[in-house]
Amino acid sequence: MPVLTAGRDYLLMISHFTDTQSGYDLIFKDGTAVITDPKIPKMLSAKVDCDGKVITLQLNKQIQCN
Repeated sequence: MPVLTAGRDYLLMISHFTDTQSGYDLIFKDGTAVITDPKIPKMLSAKVDCDGKVITLQLNKQIQCN
């Protein structure tokens, strides 16, 4: 098991290169690390276009949109 240090950034890279789409299982157990992002997204500003169809938000951190 790796030793995680608070304040450092880590990358977990998973490669699943096969000809099948069978997937894989990823299991974490018996560890004590808490892996979270403690910075809660907060709205800094909001702008509405003239036609009222688009809202642009500015947050205090980057978030994943989909």
